[in-house]
Amino acid sequence: MKNEINSWNELREGHSSALRDIYNQFYKPMMNYGLRLTPNNDLVQDCIHDLFADLWRLRSGLGETDSVRNYLIGSLRRRILKSIQDKSNKHSELSEQYDREDEDSNFEISLIQDETNLELSLKLQAAIGTLSKRQQEAIYLKYSEGLDYEQICETMGLQYQSVRNLISTGILRIKENLLILLFIVDNFLSTFLKY
Repeated sequence: MKNEINSWNELREGHSSALRDIYNQFYKPMMNYGLRLTPNNDLVQDCIHDLFADLWRLRSGLGETDSVRNYLIGSLRRRILKSIQDKSNKHSELSEQYDREDEDSNFEISLIQDETNLELSLKLQAAIGTLSKRQQEAIYLKYSEGLDYEQICETMGLQYQSVRNLISTGILRIKENLLILLFIVDNFLSTFLKY
């Protein structure tokens, strides 16, 4: 696979093969990230395709970048949020969108997919579900996407300390909720086994 910066510079020079290389390299991570913002698969795909169409159309005006991945993820995030906002303004779907996210959180599923213990997985889901959407997003970017704090700041449009606070308070809340859940289950099992 070609170096992403080389591909980016070739795209800026008008090489269509570079656009294809960037698309092939980043489509899957972009889909995974987009589905953390909304479970609407079609909306995410449309936003990605529109983004790449605009990259080609505006290629001569594109600037240099140190990270193609961060540029694409940040651009996709803005497009998805704008699309959700536009739909909300037209059809009052924003609150329904967040309700669907709460009921079927792909974020939670991705964090526990490798967990073989179903009981622990359910407890982890419940603990993550108590986090704010911003905490969930920041933790996903840090631990699932492997971004550093500066990259997360750029992607989410937040200050460094805000991102650190989101992640540290989110992890603390997960730990606290897991301890509470383990205590409740332990007490329930102890009571249940007595009878």
